[in-house]
Order: sequence, then structure tokens, then C-alpha cells
Amino acid sequence: MPTLTKPKYLYIIIAAIGIITWLCSDLLVALFMVVVLWLGSIFIKDDDEPLSSKRHITSTENYGSSFQENQQKENRKVESVTSFADRVIAEKNGLVNSNDLLPLFGLKIHTDRMLHKMHLDKVIDGLRKLGYGIVPNYLHGHKRFDYNEQCVLYKSHSKLPESLSSTAKQGELFLKLFSVILNGNQIVYGDKEYINNCLTELKTPEKYLAHLYAYIQWLLQKKQSYDKKTKDEVAELPKATKEKFVKLLLESISTNGSIDHNRLEALKKVLPTLDEDPASIHSLLHQSITNDGLATIERYEGATEYTIRQPEEQKPVKKETSTIVLDEKKLGNLRQQTQIAQALLSDIFTEEEEVHLPDSKTSNAVVEALEKLLEKDTWQREEVQELLGANVMIGNMLEQINDYAYSKVDDIVVEEDGDTIYVTTEYKEQLI
Repeated sequence: MPTLTKPKYLYIIIAAIGIITWLCSDLLVALFMVVVLWLGSIFIKDDDEPLSSKRHITSTENYGSSFQENQQKENRKVESVTSFADRVIAEKNGLVNSNDLLPLFGLKIHTDRMLHKMHLDKVIDGLRKLGYGIVPNYLHGHKRFDYNEQCVLYKSHSKLPESLSSTAKQGELFLKLFSVILNGNQIVYGDKEYINNCLTELKTPEKYLAHLYAYIQWLLQKKQSYDKKTKDEVAELPKATKEKFVKLLLESISTNGSIDHNRLEALKKVLPTLDEDPASIHSLLHQSITNDGLATIERYEGATEYTIRQPEEQKPVKKETSTIVLDEKKLGNLRQQTQIAQALLSDIFTEEEEVHLPDSKTSNAVVEALEKLLEKDTWQREEVQELLGANVMIGNMLEQINDYAYSKVDDIVVEEDGDTIYVTTEYKEQLI
């Protein structure tokens, strides 16, 4: 507690009285009066000091009480968020509507405006500090979620940094391609194990697995198109990574012992950006099914010897000429696998392709909004909000526009990247 001192104005008054006395009489009297008043001030009982001390103590007590109350409120908020998140993850695989999540952070729901970035950051950062993540997350390169949008919560065993590592982004890109191949259908029995195997082969760090499982859950909420942004990201991959993607995606075509025709057709759209010819998909699939490393190539003193993988006891002998060594048992296995592959591939030519007809009841509002957006290829969110009207939710409208465009030209026409919205104007004549 700080030491209280007498007010300076008391000594000023004493000095003033001394000067006045000196002017009115003589110097000795003035000095006498100053000394008397000074000595008297020492023994004056200072009532201000205990009062000030009392005020200080009272203020400290009030501050402590206020701090304790605020701490209790914060603890209750933390308990509410963690309890809600744990329940959603356990009962709904993390799937949650943003309108159910925002009130936990003291945010009100509005239907006439978009969610402000400041409020979005409050939710994302608040969850991260508590050990949770959310998808989509614009800090990871996803779209910004808005009011009344589906999101996925997940529990992270270690707090993830705000930005993802290159391996985690590669895992996200692969899952995006897999969701394109699913063509709007949900995963089936065996797909979960397939996803686990793919992430393992892509050497994804364990701390990112929960995030990637949440990411695929979010992607599966609606049909994913092979948009320009994804194509550009795939095109920039190293050759070895593209080859690995092709191998893993081919494995997803065979489900429950048969070829999934819809997945195969969707994969054809992806192959060109992976440097593969869609026309070669049947041979690629046959190779994927039958290839278990039976054929090997070994070089001996300038000659090449082709062998079917042999037991350890059979050692190849160095020869000056090329020799073919056959293992009948392995050849029998190869013939059997080829027959299985032919049976699976035969489904491709007998199964009819499912035809998706566009919805004839497409809202006029969607077409009108699309016509306005096709006027230029780049917009800001504020511009689009003003263009569409205050009562229109941008996220929902853009999703409906893309659904309509997909039914017409088999592609999307609007893409979000932060606050910027890009429009593919080359489809203008086909859409309006």
C-alpha cells in the first residue's frame, strides 16, 4: 500500500501567511508565525489518510470481486463451448449448423447481412485455443462460412497452427479429387479404410488426420465439381505426386468387388490434369487390379533379363544373352487376377450411365442473379451483396447458381476466394 503524504497546498498556505505577516509587521514576528504554523501542521490529525486508505482498500476489494465474477463467466462460456462441441462430435460426426454455434460466442444471428470477418475470427480462434478446429476455415484456404451454413467441428489432440503444412494441403487436395469422383454420393462400406490407407501412403502427419476427416465430411455435404482452382492446384503437383494420385484414385473405382461406373466416368474428367489420357482408363484400371509387382527387370553385364518374381532359393545366373525365366505358379496367379479384372471391367460396357436431368423448376431469382453476375468476371462480396439485395444470403445464392450451371454446362461458374468472387463468363451464351 503506498504511503500517503500531506497535500502540498497546506505548506503553500503557511508560506503565504508568513509573507503577509512580514509585510504587515516585522521580520521576527513573521518568522515566529511561520515556525508556529509549521510545527502545528505536523501535529494536525490528518483525517484524509485513513479515509484514502479505506477508499483504496474498498477499490481493491471491488476490483477483486469484479475479476472473480468475470473469471467465473469466462469459465462458464468455456464449459458451454466444450460441452456443445464434444456432443456434436460424438453424436453427429461434428456436423453443425453455424446458427447453432455462433450464440455460444455471444454473436447474434442476422438474416439480412453476411457474417463479419471479425466475428468469424472470434469463432475460429476461440475454438482453436480450446483444442478444436472447424471446417471450412478461410485461414486454410477454404471458403468463408456464413450464417445458416453447414460446418464440421473436430477435436485436435494438438493445437494446429493457423496455416496448414504442405503435406496437409496435399491431403486436402487428394480428398477434394476423391469427393469429385464420388459425384455427390456418400461414401460406402470400405471407403473409410480406403481413405485411411491413402492418407498413410501420402505420409500425412498424424496431427492433421482429424482435420482431414472433418474436411471430407464437409465436402460430402454437397456435390463437388472439378473447379478451376482445384485444376490449377493439381496441375502444379510434381510428376511423382500425380502418379501416386492416379494410382490411389484408381483404387476407389472398385467397390464391393465391382466397378462403380459413375466413379469411373467422374475420374475421366480428372485424369487430364494428372497427365493421363482418359481413353486409357481401362488399361490403367486393369493394370491397377492385376499389378502386384510380379514382373521385375534385372540387368546383367549389358544384357537385360526379364523374370517373374522368384522364391529366394532360385538365384538368377549371369548370362551374356537375354533369358526369360518363368514361374508357373506366379503365372497361374496372374491369369486368375486377369480373369477377375476382365469380369470387373465387363461391367463398364453393360451398365447404363445414369442421366441427371436439370431441375425444370429452377427459381427465376437464381437465373436473374446469374445474369447480373455474368456482367464481369471479378466481384467483391460487398458488391455482390448490394447487387443481390440486403435480404439475400450470398453463400446460399452462389450455391444455387452453381447447381443450376452444373445442370446446364457440367461446370460451376462462380468461385469464392476470401472476399473476392470470380465468375466464369465464357458460359454466358449457354446459360442465358
